[in-house]
Amino acid sequence: MISTQVPESVAGARLVKRLDMVPVECIGRAYLAGSGFRVPPDVLGLWRSAARRSGRRVAAARLDLHPTSKAPIGQHDQPMTYAEVEAKVGSSIAASVRKLTIAILERGNEIAAGRGILLADTKVEFA
Repeated sequence: MISTQVPESVAGARLVKRLDMVPVECIGRAYLAGSGFRVPPDVLGLWRSAARRSGRRVAAARLDLHPTSKAPIGQHDQPMTYAEVEAKVGSSIAASVRKLTIAILERGNEIAAGRGILLADTKVEFA
């Protein structure tokens, strides 16, 4: 977003600049739930086996990025390893989206905790 200062005739509009999307969906996981149980073991490591053994949601040992591909419309995104993200977008952008995704999830959980809510994961996209 560039500005909210727009003519009265378009009140509420925003002046924006088109950006190129980072071709990765960034999923920050704090707990395993839903599709987290189906992510390949090389992506989630020990979380998955712990979840299968317990048969329930499992708290993550640490927050982390669990990226997926950006599939064309009508197709399903596929899990990616962090190394695949680095290969696709470069080390610098991969590190930035990992850091930002985790920070967004941590802040979301701080806000939600005061309301008795637990965020298992969040998906964000960057440009």
